[in-house]
Amino acid sequence: MAYYHNKIVDDGHNYMPYSVASEDCRYLLRTKKLVEETGTYATFTIEEVNEQKIVFECTDKYRTRDLHLIKWDSLNVVVYSSDVGTIVYQFNDGTWSNK
Repeated sequence: MAYYHNKIVDDGHNYMPYSVASEDCRYLLRTKKLVEETGTYATFTIEEVNEQKIVFECTDKYRTRDLHLIKWDSLNVVVYSSDVGTIVYQFNDGTWSNK
């Protein structure tokens, strides 16, 4: 069992999704848990707060047993995971991309 930002992760099964607003409060980052035959994963969406609509849906998924944190860095989103390292989704022209 490991502790990451007050979240207890036990082989990923106890992963608790969370939401956090961007620094300017325009966007809401929402993580979500995916349970599949191959394991438990996390991904995220970004919602525009004023419009209350999803403006970005991440198509990548991260094993929750390896995931440390998904967080804002200004308007970029950073994923910290021990299996794939640090992934940055950069904000550019109104959308996010990790390419």
